Amino acid sequence: MSRIKASGLIIFKGIKIYQFASLANFTTWRIGGTAEWFAEPINIKEFKHLIAWASSHKIEYQIIGFGSNLLISDNGLKGLIICLRKLTGCIIDKNSGLIDVLAGENLPGLSRKAAQYGLNGLQWAVGIPGSVGGASVMNAGAQGGSIAEWIKSVEVFSCNNGESFLIEEKDLKYSYRDSRLQHEKLIVLSAKFELKPGHDIKKLINETNLNLHKRTSTQPYQLPSCGSVFR
Repeated sequence: MSRIKASGLIIFKGIKIYQFASLANFTTWRIGGTAEWFAEPINIKEFKHLIAWASSHKIEYQIIGFGSNLLISDNGLKGLIICLRKLTGCIIDKNSGLIDVLAGENLPGLSRKAAQYGLNGLQWAVGIPGSVGGASVMNAGAQGGSIAEWIKSVEVFSCNNGESFLIEEKDLKYSYRDSRLQHEKLIVLSAKFELKPGHDIKKLINETNLNLHKRTSTQPYQLPSCGSVFR
């Protein structure tokens, strides 16, 4: 059963676009008003169709992922909200350590997959409830690790000219919880990671599980929140 509660629906090129859809189920706070329009593309082609639809109707658009650091007003959001959490899929090369992954891929899930292939580098990420796209934008990190250490490049969509292109790690300008991606009108579509291959799978899985245990045993992981909140 769909968890999307909306008052209307249209179909554009086979994509469901909901009208006045509740956003409460799309943030970890579990609160928030409605989106004037809402859609979840399952591939990059659908994403670009949605951008074209919004542009042709002169509708502004915004992007959300897992909503784990997002507080949405009860008044709701105007325009088209594109949620990328269904934009998933990854290709893992266990010999080279390279991983090509779409922006909506679950970061904890990717951490586990990497460990199962004997790839060292993402064990710290298992406790971060976010997407690869969001993590790449903010240089997410935990327990001494961060995205900047392992990312090789990202594919982005420019909101200015509608073009897609690659940005290498050296040009992402990563710093603590910051990157170039936060300061330009760019949307992450996919990322490439370069991990260290050939490690003991059982040890990596054990380390990953221990990291998750530390997270869940010291924080109310299953309760509505957006992570660390400072007053």
